[in-house]
Amino acid sequence: MIDNMSSIAPFGKDGRLKPLAITSTTRSQLFPDVPTVAETVLPGFESVGWGGFVAPAGTPKATITKLNAVFNEVLHDPQMKEKLLSMGMETAGGSEEEFRKYAESEAMKWRPIIEKANIQVN
Repeated sequence: MIDNMSSIAPFGKDGRLKPLAITSTTRSQLFPDVPTVAETVLPGFESVGWGGFVAPAGTPKATITKLNAVFNEVLHDPQMKEKLLSMGMETAGGSEEEFRKYAESEAMKWRPIIEKANIQVN
């Protein structure tokens, strides 16, 4: 089974599930002894759930910059990082440009798979 860390971490911590590998390129802070898929069977493999904050097209740049600063402040707060990590979420934060580039790279990575599988949005 592959699932989001936030969904399965409690079961791995209490022994109801045995984590075999982590799908990100780095080991999880929650399970530092569990290797990544890339370390074990498929070099270069990465598949992670991620999220970010977006605003409607046309939102003034100053508003986006302010919102980004606030989100980064919250994501880097030690208590917030600890709380989110306890729920299986590791935070990153960053600039608007970094997020845009990451989202675009994820779209490019998954596009061939989506097209080959003929996945459609209904």
